Amino acid sequence: MGDVAFRMRTDPIPVRDRAAVTREVFGHQFLRLDVEEIGNVPLHVDLKLRALPGLHTARGTVRGIKAQRTNPLMSDGNDDIFLTINLTGRYHVVQRRHDVVLDAGEAQIAGCALPCTYVRPSGTALGLRLPHAALASRVENLDDRLGAKLTRTNPALNMLQSYIGILDETPSLPEVAKLAVSHIYDLVALSLGTKVGSDVEAQRASVNAARLHAIKNYVIENLTLPDLNIGQVAAWHRLTPRQVQRLFERDGKTFSAFLTARRLAHAHDAFTDPARAHQNISQIIFESGFNDVSNFNRAFRRCYGASPSEIRNSALLQYGK
Repeated sequence: MGDVAFRMRTDPIPVRDRAAVTREVFGHQFLRLDVEEIGNVPLHVDLKLRALPGLHTARGTVRGIKAQRTNPLMSDGNDDIFLTINLTGRYHVVQRRHDVVLDAGEAQIAGCALPCTYVRPSGTALGLRLPHAALASRVENLDDRLGAKLTRTNPALNMLQSYIGILDETPSLPEVAKLAVSHIYDLVALSLGTKVGSDVEAQRASVNAARLHAIKNYVIENLTLPDLNIGQVAAWHRLTPRQVQRLFERDGKTFSAFLTARRLAHAHDAFTDPARAHQNISQIIFESGFNDVSNFNRAFRRCYGASPSEIRNSALLQYGK
């Protein structure tokens, strides 16, 4: 995706040095936060950090830490917006007049140009840092909202979390990084409330693109299930079957056509894999989610111009077997 990722972990650090390294390296240098231990909870950090064009993300576990964005650290001039989505445990965040406790699924929006305090006894979270200007152009009175809490029932927030999860698991090509980041900007904006006069239709298009991406990824991960259908996919993503169908129609195909194409590709990959040459063709057909061999053979020939056995024999000749 044209991005840079690395892991921030305290476990490999000797216990006697852990607090100092966390404070100086992780806190001051990387996160630009003043970090200190709290109570008798053993300090622990295990974060995956990722830098995209115009976006930084952090996902993982933090335990026994109080972190503050203090006035000396704010001298760096960074006015980015930071969105914390709490995944497990409880997270105490204070900025301006807002003193909030985040339960699982809740989020808080903060500004790096203002003092902020994060207290984390234990739990996991997802953090997003994005440019102030990118969000201010999309959200009315953005600065007045800093410090506020977002509820777990916020649909755009839920979609944002799912989309980030897909990007984490499926790195994209560098040329799509800009588009993916734009989708994230729009999802954050919609979770806060879009700016009056902003291009709401364009933002909704970004949400639809992100939602379709999530649905396609879900289908690909579950296409070997013979009973997979649009109703199940819709229910998983809290949509109606008609809403799912419309998303695919805007993309130029039907849900059924997409599912069939992915299943055919899955079977084709198996037929051309020398390591699976011993497997019965019918077994592969059923394992690819099809329940009718005749219908599969017709669809496969239309797609690839040859029968499964012809494709397999050609692949074996190519590999010299």
